[in-house]
Amino acid sequence: MSSTKAAASAVALLFLKKADAAAACLDDEGDALHDFRVALRRLVTLMDDFDLCGKHRRKLKKIFDATGAWRDAEVQAAWMEAYARRHQEDWALEPLIKELSESRGQLRESSLEGLRQRYDDASVKLAKKLAGSAVVTD
Repeated sequence: MSSTKAAASAVALLFLKKADAAAACLDDEGDALHDFRVALRRLVTLMDDFDLCGKHRRKLKKIFDATGAWRDAEVQAAWMEAYARRHQEDWALEPLIKELSESRGQLRESSLEGLRQRYDDASVKLAKKLAGSAVVTD
């Protein structure tokens, strides 16, 4: 393995740790989903650029894609809530905000179902693979 790939593997391990930390918080409200998706996107891009662990990259990309609708619903609901507050039109937009919030909750539940187990399995396998090829520095 080239030193470039070994160094890329070491960086990929760091990105994987960030994704692991964000995945552990997915049940919480807030930015955990955003942080998880950013970490996965960086990891998948790095793996693609340096041709690392193609099978694992595809699994992570599927997990990333599976969270897309949930993230879209979060962004839409947050935007609508902020718009309503900014324009003092809570009363007019309340039904739409309620519908978006319910949709966000449903998408969250359906996305989380099995996602954590699939991610944890993929993460453990990828960590082993990357650790075997990463440059270790002290």
